[in-house]
Amino acid sequence: MDDPRTPVLELLTVPMRMDGLSLFPLRFAARMPRIRADFLTYSIGEPSVQSQVESMSGRVYVAPNRLRHPVRYIRFVAQTVRKNGYSLVHAHGNSCTLAIDLLAAKLGGARVRIAHAHNSSCKFTLLHRLLRPMFDHLYTHAMACGDEAGRWLFGSRPYTVVHNAVDTAQFAFSPEKRREVRAELNLKDSWTLGCVAAFNPVKNQSFLIDVLALLLKRRPDCVLVLIGDGEMRPEIEARVHALGLDAHVRFTGTRTDVPRLLQAMDVMLLPSLYEGFPTVALEWQAAGLPALLSDSVTRDCAVAQGVQFLPLETDRWVDALCSLPEADRPQAAQNGATSVARAGYDLASAAEKLQETYLHLIDASRR
Repeated sequence: MDDPRTPVLELLTVPMRMDGLSLFPLRFAARMPRIRADFLTYSIGEPSVQSQVESMSGRVYVAPNRLRHPVRYIRFVAQTVRKNGYSLVHAHGNSCTLAIDLLAAKLGGARVRIAHAHNSSCKFTLLHRLLRPMFDHLYTHAMACGDEAGRWLFGSRPYTVVHNAVDTAQFAFSPEKRREVRAELNLKDSWTLGCVAAFNPVKNQSFLIDVLALLLKRRPDCVLVLIGDGEMRPEIEARVHALGLDAHVRFTGTRTDVPRLLQAMDVMLLPSLYEGFPTVALEWQAAGLPALLSDSVTRDCAVAQGVQFLPLETDRWVDALCSLPEADRPQAAQNGATSVARAGYDLASAAEKLQETYLHLIDASRR
């Protein structure tokens, strides 16, 4: 039986894995009943993400590496778009290297080519500058996770902010889950600090190890839980061991049950060097958790009480942690979820709005 949903292609410029850029279109796709979202990436970083796409009857295409083999990549994307008749390609990235993907989509016949900014900086600064004229010419519509990311990628040209929304109901506080997770992670009665982030230089987990080492002099009962994986994890693990902090750090690896794990935490930390819009910060607020973020993170993500932005100075972070009042988690979670929804970051309403945008753009492109 033919699928009555309208097909769109979600194009990822990073490996498909459990991170913000990959999960954004995946979360939205699950809540857009009139859209069949297919995905294209150059690498399957975590098969569980591919499985989620396929569970929604979506397709996953794996292309040649877009930067190592750009000609082969462009040819593959163009053929995929043409063969499957995608009118709309939604390309997710954080720099003007998106010109590569947009060119391929245009060659394939996609009339609607959305460039979506997910960060406020990038690694390929020279390519970013060189490809700017081509990028500006190739996208037909501009979206961003926030104003900082939008200004970074689109400058003074117009763009639409599409919120990195969350399902607030997933983060409701549960005493039973808190006991279960704390037992699983051997946290006992510790004061538990958490961080959910890929292990890469930008996320800056090494700073948290410095904070922990200093904090233990004032709070010897604290434990740091690092949720995620990535190329920097072995280095961070080695540093923890060298400083004799093994008993005070838990590495969980990549997890698909982050809302459950958050129940065990007491405070969350994000010392990123830069961010477009960290969805995890919304999740932490919906879970009723206080959060300390670096002052390089956009203030737009603070929608509830308990969020502080600090410079990357260990003394400042330790003082802030030791000054936190004891929270009423059930009430804080209820208040946080309400604040997240009121601020426009409720996933159901955001997904409905994006679905209508997709359908309108596709209809208009056919006239």
